[in-house]
Amino acid sequence: MKAQILYVSSEPNKIFAGWYISDEIDGELLLDSNLRKLVTRYTTQTRAILKSILPGPVAISGYTDLNSKPKKLAGHWDKLMSKSSMDILLLQDGLGAKLMEPYSSRSLHNAVSTAFRKQKHTVIPVVEIFEIDPRTADFKTIPTTVGTMKSRLKNVRFAPGNPVALFSLSSHVLKFDNKHSRDIETFLKQNTKVCNGIELETANTSTPQ
Repeated sequence: MKAQILYVSSEPNKIFAGWYISDEIDGELLLDSNLRKLVTRYTTQTRAILKSILPGPVAISGYTDLNSKPKKLAGHWDKLMSKSSMDILLLQDGLGAKLMEPYSSRSLHNAVSTAFRKQKHTVIPVVEIFEIDPRTADFKTIPTTVGTMKSRLKNVRFAPGNPVALFSLSSHVLKFDNKHSRDIETFLKQNTKVCNGIELETANTSTPQ
C-alpha cells in the first residue's frame, strides 16, 4: 500500500488520512484489569506496526451498553489511549443498536470528551444512522429517519466545531433505496461544505452541520 501511495504522490500526507483498526472494543473489557492489559498490549503493538509502514494518526472504535459510571469508563478509555499512544477514538452512540438510551449515551460521550480535553488524543462521536429491523430474528439493520438522525447528531454535539461521524453510509444509504435512505442522502447533499472552491461531500467528512 505504501508503494501504491508513493506511486500516486510524492507527498503521502496529502492523500493518506491515517489508519483505522477495525476491531471494535467493548467498553466492558476495560473494567477487567487483565483484559484491559491485553487490549492495551494489542493496540500498542498494532499501532507500532502500522506507524512503521506509513506514519499517520491511528484510530480505533469502541461501544458499550454500560449505562452507569460514565466517568469511570471515560477514565479507562483515556488511559488506554495514552498507554497505547492511539490518536483517535471513534465512540459509537449505541442508539441504533439499542445498547444505550439518549441520556446515558450523551453522558458517556460528554465524560470521554472531558477526559480527553487535556490529552493529545481525541474522541469523535459516531452516530448510528440505523435501526434494528423488527422483521428479522437475527441482527439486521435498516436506515433510520432523518428526524432521528438529526436528534442523534444533536445528542453528541457539544460545540459547533465538534467532529461527528455517521455509521454507516455505505450500508444504510448507498445499499438501500427507500424513503429514509433517500432523505438522508438529500440532507447530506444539502449540507456539503465548500473549501477553496472544491466541493466536499459531507459523507466524506466528519463534521456534518
